[in-house]
Amino acid sequence: MLSKIGAMLLLPGLLAAGCFRSSAPRGGGAEAIDPGLARQGAGYYSDWGCDACHGDAGRGTDDAPSLAGLGDRWTIDELALYLFDPESYGAGNARVRELQDRYPDVEMPGFELPADQLRAMSAWLLTLDREE
Repeated sequence: MLSKIGAMLLLPGLLAAGCFRSSAPRGGGAEAIDPGLARQGAGYYSDWGCDACHGDAGRGTDDAPSLAGLGDRWTIDELALYLFDPESYGAGNARVRELQDRYPDVEMPGFELPADQLRAMSAWLLTLDREE
């Protein structure tokens, strides 16, 4: 697993290298989602074990919050960065820190995966509120 310091050093490099692209105003909302990218991301949800905590289709459980409505607050790239290293991203985000406090017994794992996979998963997650 990548150290916290390593992640903090790596994230700016990923941004500078263009691995993540800003595609909507900071804070999310109304970002156009490529349906093909979202379909690709849907397959990662169970593969990565997300359903173990967040439940079927991200509806939430006693252990982790519902993932519906993320599209109102996140962009694809913000969410991809969070998925890459939740602890470092959460250090500067009051909403993430509040969720970490609400679910203290569960640590959101980081996914040190290629940016294209993280963006696909993020795209799918941002569609959850649109599908229900």
